[in-house]
Amino acid sequence: MRRLCLPLLFLSSSSFFLVCRPVPTAGESPLFLPAPQNLTIESRNFVNVLRWSPVKGINRTVSYRVEQRVESDKEWEEVKCTNIAKPECNFDHGKEFYRNLLRVRAEQGGLKSNWSKVVPFKAKSNTILGPPEEINVTSEANTLTLSFRSPLEHTRYDSKLQYKIYYWDEPLSQNTSIWTKNRATKFKDLKEVTQYCFQVQAVFINNTGEISGPHCNKTLVTERTRNIYIAVIFGVLASTILATFWFVHVIRKYKSTIKYFWQPHLKIPSHYEEDLQNAQVATEYTFQNCAGEEHWDTVSVISNTSQNQTSRDSFPSGTQVDVSNLDEHR
Repeated sequence: MRRLCLPLLFLSSSSFFLVCRPVPTAGESPLFLPAPQNLTIESRNFVNVLRWSPVKGINRTVSYRVEQRVESDKEWEEVKCTNIAKPECNFDHGKEFYRNLLRVRAEQGGLKSNWSKVVPFKAKSNTILGPPEEINVTSEANTLTLSFRSPLEHTRYDSKLQYKIYYWDEPLSQNTSIWTKNRATKFKDLKEVTQYCFQVQAVFINNTGEISGPHCNKTLVTERTRNIYIAVIFGVLASTILATFWFVHVIRKYKSTIKYFWQPHLKIPSHYEEDLQNAQVATEYTFQNCAGEEHWDTVSVISNTSQNQTSRDSFPSGTQVDVSNLDEHR
C-alpha cells in the first residue's frame, strides 16, 4: 500500500498543506467501510425499531451510530444508539405529528462509512396499533360488563386513544357499535339468557388499530323474572294439589251417579222381560224343563210371596218334591 499526498490550498493564508491518505494498491481492499444497507423501520404501538443489514469490517467488530431530525430542520440529533454492535436501534423521537428522518453509519476505529438514510417516518400514521389486551366479559343478570387493557398502556399516548366496540347477540349476524374512552363499559337491559359477543378496536386520531377477536358471555335472568318463575311454579303445584282433592271429593260424593254413567246400559230382551213379570209362570216353566232332563230327590223353591206355602208336586219319575221350609234355603 502506498500513501497519496494531496495539496490543499487555504485562501486565507495563501499557504499550501499536504494531506496524505492511504491508497490501496492492486489486489488490496479499500480502507473504508461500506454504508449500511436495507434500512427498515418497524413500529407497533409506538415502539419504533430501525433495522439494517450488518456491515463487514476489517478484522474487528463494527459499531454503528444513528441520528435523526425533523424533516423541516437541518440539525441532526443523536439517538440513544451510539457505538452499538447490534444492527438495530429502538428509538423514540417524541414528535409523532412530524415527518422524521433517520440515518445510520458504520464505524471502526478511525474508519467511518457514509450515512445511509431511511424514508421519512411519521409515527402518528405509520405505527401499527394492536388490539386491546386482556379482554374480559362478566355477566350480572341482564347486564354485561366489558373490560380490557389499552395497547398503549404506560405510554404518553394512552390518554389520546378512543375505542370502538362492536357487539351482537349470538343468533344474529348484524352487530352494533359504540365509541368510548373508557376501558370498562356496562351494557344494560340486554335480553335475558342470551349470549353476546364483543370485539374492540383502538383508534389514535386517524390511525385505526387492529380489531380484537370475539369474546362472548351469556346474560342471566333478572331477580324479577326469577320471582315470576317461582310464583308460576308454586301456583301450578298448588292448583294441582287442590284439583286432586276436589276430584277425590267429587268421586266420593257422587259415586253412585258416576258409576251409573260409566256402566253400560243393559236391556233385557222383551220376551224374557214378559216372563219375568210373572214369577209363578217362570218357576213352573223352569221345573217343567228340568224335569225331563234329570231326577231330583228334593227341590227347594225360594219365593218372594208374603206367606210361605207348602205343596207337594209329583214328577213323572214319581219322586216327591217338598217345597216347604222355604226360609231355610234363602
